[in-house]
Amino acid sequence: MNDIASNALALLGSLPPPDVSQFGAGLAVLAFSISLASRHSLTVAGTVLAVVVVVLMLREMQSLGALAIGGFAVLYALGGFERRAHQIRLRRIEHSIQAMSGLVDVFLDGLERRTREHDRALSAVVLDEKVPVSKAGHVIAAE
Repeated sequence: MNDIASNALALLGSLPPPDVSQFGAGLAVLAFSISLASRHSLTVAGTVLAVVVVVLMLREMQSLGALAIGGFAVLYALGGFERRAHQIRLRRIEHSIQAMSGLVDVFLDGLERRTREHDRALSAVVLDEKVPVSKAGHVIAAE
């Protein structure tokens, strides 16, 4: 074993074992780091609230409560990745719907134009007028 490793092990051996409040604080820091990595704004806000509660509980010497809230904060922060994925998927679906809406609008405009042409042709036949027709059999609009 080299000198650095033996010095590190000696230092670790001389430290007292961590208590419950240190675990609670560590979980709060871990939860906050995970929520930042998820990049989901509501998850970050919820985790910040949980971290504040952990800090307040540690001030009041409620180390077991801080440990419990820290654990729940980690679980909530891990769910942020899934919530972010759902948010991205929902945004893609909304963009697809907007694109289809544009296509449907173009189709309906063309359908309305064709309906007006056929209505004019029908009224011209009823009024016994001559209607200009293209080679394909479509009525030529004379607007």
